[in-house]
Amino acid sequence: MDEGELTPQGSSQAAERAGLVLEALAASQVEQVLAAGDHIIVKTGRSHSLIHFTSQRIQHLSPQAEGPVLREDMARPDVLYLVQQATQAWRIGTRELAHAPDTELEDKPDRYAWLRRSVLAQWRTYVWVGVSSLVANGLVILTSFYSMQVYDRVIPNNAFATLWALSIGVGLIYFFDLIMRVLRAYMIDHAGKKLDFEISSRLFGQVLGLRLANRPASAGVFANHLNDFESIRDFFTSLTLTAVIDFPFVFLYLAAIAFMGGHLVWVPLLIMPLMLGLALALQGPIDRAVRTSMQASAQKHGMLIEVLAGIETVKLTASEGVFQGAWERAVRSIAQASMKSKLISTTGLSVVNFMQSISSVVLMIVGVYLISQQQLSMGGLIACSILTSRALAPCSQLASLLSRWKQTRISMDTVAQIFQRPVERPAGKSFLVRDAIEGSVELREVSFAHAGSALPALNNVSLRIQAGERVAIIGRSGSGKSTLAKLVAGLYEPSSGAVLVGGADTRQLDPQQLRRSIGCVPQDPFLFNGTVRENIAYGSEAADDAALLEAARQSGVDEFVKVHPQGYDMPVGERGCRLSGGQRQAVVLARALVSSHSLLLLDEPSSSLDHVAEQFLRERLKARTPGETLMLITHRLGMLDLVDRVIVMHGGQVVIDGPRDAVLQQLNGAPAAPTRQAAAG
Repeated sequence: MDEGELTPQGSSQAAERAGLVLEALAASQVEQVLAAGDHIIVKTGRSHSLIHFTSQRIQHLSPQAEGPVLREDMARPDVLYLVQQATQAWRIGTRELAHAPDTELEDKPDRYAWLRRSVLAQWRTYVWVGVSSLVANGLVILTSFYSMQVYDRVIPNNAFATLWALSIGVGLIYFFDLIMRVLRAYMIDHAGKKLDFEISSRLFGQVLGLRLANRPASAGVFANHLNDFESIRDFFTSLTLTAVIDFPFVFLYLAAIAFMGGHLVWVPLLIMPLMLGLALALQGPIDRAVRTSMQASAQKHGMLIEVLAGIETVKLTASEGVFQGAWERAVRSIAQASMKSKLISTTGLSVVNFMQSISSVVLMIVGVYLISQQQLSMGGLIACSILTSRALAPCSQLASLLSRWKQTRISMDTVAQIFQRPVERPAGKSFLVRDAIEGSVELREVSFAHAGSALPALNNVSLRIQAGERVAIIGRSGSGKSTLAKLVAGLYEPSSGAVLVGGADTRQLDPQQLRRSIGCVPQDPFLFNGTVRENIAYGSEAADDAALLEAARQSGVDEFVKVHPQGYDMPVGERGCRLSGGQRQAVVLARALVSSHSLLLLDEPSSSLDHVAEQFLRERLKARTPGETLMLITHRLGMLDLVDRVIVMHGGQVVIDGPRDAVLQQLNGAPAAPTRQAAAG
């Protein structure tokens, strides 16, 4: 969204998340679209209209300034004409249009498709950059001809009129060259802005869509890897890239030197391979140093994020010295790797500059001999000297350019790994979308183990909860209660078995629709930096003030908000640091209650509440809609008044399942390690 409006990039991503394809449409593709029965959006001027296909007819839907949408029937030829006359046109479908395979390798995964698509989308800009570079480099050759004419014709003949004419002409050339270089810099920056938005938007969307089972172990290291995108953007959008663009024009300079200086062209031809060979030889050591530095930097950033998040614990345990030492070791490792990398780069650059300086000396020596043999003029020597320095300039920049490319390539690999992580909504997968998901829950022989864990968190669990039923799940810490709740919410997929919500496998349901049908309070309440109002409304932006106030009343948020001068605009701070534990829990509970849900999933909703607040919460939850399913995970016996059925878990298994009073009576007289008595059938 851009200032409340959906941008073309945002529209494409929104369609992708909905399992649709939104792509630009050419007139030549209209017949394919007609055959597929897809829809077409047409832009004419500032207005948009929709061509809607049904099995019987084609309709053109046009919004009017006043009144209802205008619907007109269309013939197939009219569709082609409308697309041809449109400013832009897009196709909306459930799949991409069929294309003939280009190569037998097209099915192989492309690790850098995310970058290639974004860069190629700016091809027009890069074409103009190439054209401006061609003009700018061509003007350099003209200025060298100016120097040759001044030394060969103006000075010997005192031709001042010719001098002024040539000088005015070359002045105009320099002015035009200035304009071209400014335009080139602007176009590169403009392309960089688009590239930055496109890739960073896709990258953040990828992060939001990652499966929790595949999330990285360290959030700080992962955040540092996200920052690696900046080096990619800088490489493809900085003026350093002009060295790559200017490199092909080296051959143009060499041709001009050969034309004006004859054998003088051998001087840059012999120096250039030496400069390029040195630059390539240094890439191995630079690559190793850069990788070491980037790995250490990622670890340092990870430790920084962890310490900032747990600074209170660091102080309470008097562990400042431990982390200070770890920080200094990380900084020392980064400094050593960076110093080694910079030393290699600086040494290589110094040697390259030495070669460039020596080349001018050699050029003068050879030129003097050619002048003495009447094979070269003084003006030709000066012009060739100018062209040689310009021909060697891209080669001298190549060492630093290759060094940056190594770092950029490492960053590309890192970002590519992020794009290759499994996501909840993989491309090409279609989900079941229902009008409503009822609150029934069923687990069929479900087992689950966290990544890297040898022991399963859930082991062959089977149970069934009817819609509208109120059930509590209790058990010791580590018995699998919270893991079960996360499986029901679709945050994890079972290792084996199936989890059904509303009679459908959670793996087949659209993740967002599933979670919007569940009011969930996680075990660890988390608030985002903002106001109380914003944190309650997350995920329920359409909720009105009446719903927000009612949720605040039911959760107890209004008790502390009404005494604060800012009311619901009260800032909560980062992670809710300005609120107490009980207040944070109340806000998260209000977030779950602000919208109507078919299933209410509460994981320790009263763990941070005092006795009075817990009693208040019980009374409010009892008054909730009778048809709403309640799954309550708790260690508080008082909260069991809310339920009619209790499930006891132990060691990742259901060991007792039955009516509340019968289960409590059995637990009071049960042995320490209960055996499985029942599983819901």
